[in-house]
Amino acid sequence: MSQASKQYFGPADKKLTTDEEALTELNLCSILSQKKQHKEAQIRVQNVIVYMSEDLLNLKQLFFDFQSSNPQNENLPRMHQVGVEKQELLAIAYYNLGCQQEHLKEFRASLASYETAMSLQQLKQDPFGFYSSQGMDAPPVSGDGHLLKEFSKSYRDLKKIVQMSQKPSLLSSQQFKPQLPMPDFGPRHHPAATHKKNIQ
Repeated sequence: MSQASKQYFGPADKKLTTDEEALTELNLCSILSQKKQHKEAQIRVQNVIVYMSEDLLNLKQLFFDFQSSNPQNENLPRMHQVGVEKQELLAIAYYNLGCQQEHLKEFRASLASYETAMSLQQLKQDPFGFYSSQGMDAPPVSGDGHLLKEFSKSYRDLKKIVQMSQKPSLLSSQQFKPQLPMPDFGPRHHPAATHKKNIQ
């Protein structure tokens, strides 16, 4: 990235403090990726993941503190909804990380990032694990599941590529070496052997 761009966008590893900054960084990642600056995009999206993970963990702690002190607290449903939104943003960040890793040919890391994105998206209706820990169903969450489908498709497509690259090639050089029959000239006569015979 040019020096002017760095001054305009800020350093790739700057500490994020708000969700808006995280969203801005994710949008920057998309722009950088389109410009084929995948390493820079990867650094920025990793920064988003660190911020969102810490933020979600702090919100989870706050949720459980509120819940244990007053289970009827009217803030709990709103906190739950905020957690759902943050978890979805974290899932998107992991998906973007997987995309950058795939462009950089870090295929195993990319598969792991796609898997994390899928898991986060599947569990987004219970971002704090509260309802599952109570044996309850989490409140329904709106959404048509298109993100999960996209995450899953990218994962499956890359997994096929990785599996294909690990199989021995059917077109190996050994298979196509010409197998010419050796002509049979009968017993081989070495000049030295003939010479010995004549001496006796």
